[in-house]
Amino acid sequence: MVDDEDGINVLIVDDEETILELLDEYLSERGYNVDAVKNGLIALSMIKSGKYHAIVTDIDMPIMDGIGLYKSLEVSAPHMKDKVIFISGSEYDYDEHIKSLGQPLLKKPFKLSKLDSTIKTIK
Repeated sequence: MVDDEDGINVLIVDDEETILELLDEYLSERGYNVDAVKNGLIALSMIKSGKYHAIVTDIDMPIMDGIGLYKSLEVSAPHMKDKVIFISGSEYDYDEHIKSLGQPLLKKPFKLSKLDSTIKTIK
């Protein structure tokens, strides 16, 4: 669990191990404090026990997907829902749905620098 009060704490949620490792390494090298988990259900328990400045979540995952995580946050931790950044490699077009939530969506493959700049826009 991330507990560094001085850094930017980021939770990455993706069922693809290679994506988790890539994003963890990239963000850690840039000074972020990173936790990485494989689904939204695990993420919910992490969010209860840690303070995150941003939650980067894949949309399509087993057990609990990114949209399910977002909807759970609306109920259990509404102060965190505005910290969600969605990522997706799906062929399904989530643009309108994510736009209606008011959250950023980065489509895989995206430039890692875009993720970094998007995290910095989260208040």
